[in-house]
Amino acid sequence: MGSIFKPEGMSIAKQRERRLGVQQRAVHAGAMRLVQNHFPGPWDRVRKCRYDGLAKLDAADFQRATYKPYTCKQVPYCLPCTEARNHANAFKTMEKFFVLRPPDRPVRAIHVVMTAPLFHPKDGGRRPWGWRAREDLPRFRAFGIKMLEAMFGPGVSGVINYQDFGNQPFLKPHPHLDCVVNGYAWRQDKVVALDRPQLMLGGKAALQRRSVELAQALFLEADLPSNFNVGGAWLDEAAGVYNTLHYSNREMFDFANLEYKETPERVGWRAYDSNVVNWTKDIMAFWNVWDGYNRMFRPERALPWRATDEQRAAVKKVKLRTYFGAMAPKAFRFSAKLFGGSKPPHRRLCSCGECNEWLTASTDDAGNIAYRENGSPVLIV
Repeated sequence: MGSIFKPEGMSIAKQRERRLGVQQRAVHAGAMRLVQNHFPGPWDRVRKCRYDGLAKLDAADFQRATYKPYTCKQVPYCLPCTEARNHANAFKTMEKFFVLRPPDRPVRAIHVVMTAPLFHPKDGGRRPWGWRAREDLPRFRAFGIKMLEAMFGPGVSGVINYQDFGNQPFLKPHPHLDCVVNGYAWRQDKVVALDRPQLMLGGKAALQRRSVELAQALFLEADLPSNFNVGGAWLDEAAGVYNTLHYSNREMFDFANLEYKETPERVGWRAYDSNVVNWTKDIMAFWNVWDGYNRMFRPERALPWRATDEQRAAVKKVKLRTYFGAMAPKAFRFSAKLFGGSKPPHRRLCSCGECNEWLTASTDDAGNIAYRENGSPVLIV
């Protein structure tokens, strides 16, 4: 195979990835002990995640290389893999926002949250339409799209993510739609910039009445409005839009928010906006929420660890993220031609599936790239 040549920085890259996994497991030591004690199947892969990898060479310059770690992909048990998938989903959605904009205008978006009511303020024995909404997500998403059209007008587009709880998952559900709306729309044969909905001078009351009408049409016997929150201003910087998409596309049951105590055994949930931890009375409260969450929204995780292929094929996955309007899958390609925008450029050493400028190099057990006697690397075809 010839001499072994180690490109400068390759060992540093491997150490950095290993350190990332170690640091994540150290910072969230309580969550990792929960996985180790109660999820032995995923833990066997999680503890080995990012300890090895594969070197990749730049096809234009064989002296430049990058290191791609082997990942376990055990979401949500593995924290680095969960965060990596969240970033991948956010970047995929970010590309759609870049495409659906005028070529000479910046990317533009706003964050909207719509909550379904679960408790009646006057009649504690009644169950409002929020309970039916969390059991029928397609209708709840249809409600959200109609409400966004009432707020921003026709032609609105964006992405909707369903979240079932907030800062107190072990106390009560909190069904809401996390929406990120595109700041541009196609109207009257041209691209126009959307205005923020008018919530003053009776505007919010009119939207609440509209939400009651839509809830009555979709869920019947609905007399409570949806509680909605619109972002303060349009986000017109790529960093702000990306951070909002990353938050909206987050894993619903993120183990990074969990805390765990063994004596007495109980589980806590750390709030998104503070360090306050809401603890359960015992471990059974966690299992009740976890099992109910998997049955409703992740039925593939409710299968036995050694489920057959027939059992896995029979499970119908629940769709939690939806693109609507011009971003819908069937309309996006045609809409991209109308808007005229373009995708953001990928980084120089990008290793995504769309970048074909990469060749994979053969490595030895230590992760060193193998070179032939003539100096050319041994490439894997």
